[in-house]
Amino acid sequence: MDFPYDQPLEDEKPRPFTWFMRYRDMEPPRSIEKLHRSCTEAAPKKGVSLRSLKQYSVDFHWQQRCEAYDTQIAKEAAKTLMEKRQNELDAFIDQDFSIATRMQGLVDKKLEVLEETEDVDVKELRTLAGAYKESRVWVQELLGLLEDEREGTGEKG
Repeated sequence: MDFPYDQPLEDEKPRPFTWFMRYRDMEPPRSIEKLHRSCTEAAPKKGVSLRSLKQYSVDFHWQQRCEAYDTQIAKEAAKTLMEKRQNELDAFIDQDFSIATRMQGLVDKKLEVLEETEDVDVKELRTLAGAYKESRVWVQELLGLLEDEREGTGEKG
């Protein structure tokens, strides 16, 4: 059975729920004894007995609720990390694509210069062709990567 960690259970009064929230928000590893010590040190007259805390823990399923809470926190942290990594990957791909297209632009400019000369330097033309081929392969690899991502999500290019 699932128990909520962010709201009281149906028969849970405000006082036990407040103690649960304090317990839930403790740094792991949590313990009823540690909760009791921190509460009695902070406000001895407003404290609660260790026996009562233990009973609240059993009656209101503190362990299961904290496990659900910890699982949710871990999921949120993983989601945040995945989003960060995806953003970094997107930025990398954008930068890589920009470099490849700029490389193609440089090849294009150099080709225009070569076309205007009467004596074409074959060595320079070969170098230019190699650079163009490399930039095309670069772009094709990026597009292939994007295609693979689309295939995985069911999206069409």
